[in-house]
Amino acid sequence: MAGETTTTSTTSMVNTEALTVMAQDYAKDEIVIAPWARVGDLTGRGSLTLSWPRWLKDAGSDIAQATAMTNQTIDLSDVTTVAAGVGVLREILRITELAVIPGVDLYQFAVEDGTYLCTEMLEDDLAATFASAGNSVGSSGFDMTISNFVEAIAKMRAANARGQYVCVLDDQQASDFTQNVATTGAAVLGGGNIDQTVLNARNDGYVGTYMQVPIAMTNLTDTANGGADVVGCMFVNGNASMGGGPNAVRYGGLGIALLSMPYVAANVDVAHPSKETSVSMIYGAAMIYTTMCTKIVTDA
Repeated sequence: MAGETTTTSTTSMVNTEALTVMAQDYAKDEIVIAPWARVGDLTGRGSLTLSWPRWLKDAGSDIAQATAMTNQTIDLSDVTTVAAGVGVLREILRITELAVIPGVDLYQFAVEDGTYLCTEMLEDDLAATFASAGNSVGSSGFDMTISNFVEAIAKMRAANARGQYVCVLDDQQASDFTQNVATTGAAVLGGGNIDQTVLNARNDGYVGTYMQVPIAMTNLTDTANGGADVVGCMFVNGNASMGGGPNAVRYGGLGIALLSMPYVAANVDVAHPSKETSVSMIYGAAMIYTTMCTKIVTDA
């Protein structure tokens, strides 16, 4: 039959598309490394450089009768971290602000997303320090295994690394490791003293724990050997070691020299007109004690 009323004939009364107010977020890496790093506050210190000192081990000596001891100096070493700025700038035109559908706050998104992106840059800088670890396990071209993980713990113990061990794996390493645990679980996890919660991973970057070592994963790790491998790391939790007990304020593998948390600034540009919103952060990231860290290099 001809002459029907359609959406085409009534095009001026029908929207081309309808939008939901809730826009889905883009895929993000969880912030898993920074919470395990030691934080040094640069606020009010009059410098962009933070020093992380540590005592150097000396040795005693036997004392013969009627013989004076030899004087020994007390020595320290240090690692320095220089803070620098990162940031994100967004300019939103007034016409855009008024034209978007009700319920969408572009400025709120600019602030929240800018804060995340600055923190992600910190996370990425911390991941880049993994290659500097003083100990290493794994084999180029071979998948991550339980044996690599256990060997990393052994390397940490041999280096006299004190405090709580934590481990951050590349996402491929985490996949290979959990598959290895699942397929060999009957033999490997049979003992009652072995932690099996590595099989209870969540979707927030937490992989689980194995042999009482918390494990997280990220996609921000660097590659090695021409891109053939990825680099994860086991290190001493600098945050936990700042609590009470015999290891208080003594150990930590990674450090953040923090001058400014994410800082929000806004400016009105009358020429467009528009509003500029920036989020910036000032920090430095470093591996502050290489012997308290073991890199895990396995197939990408």
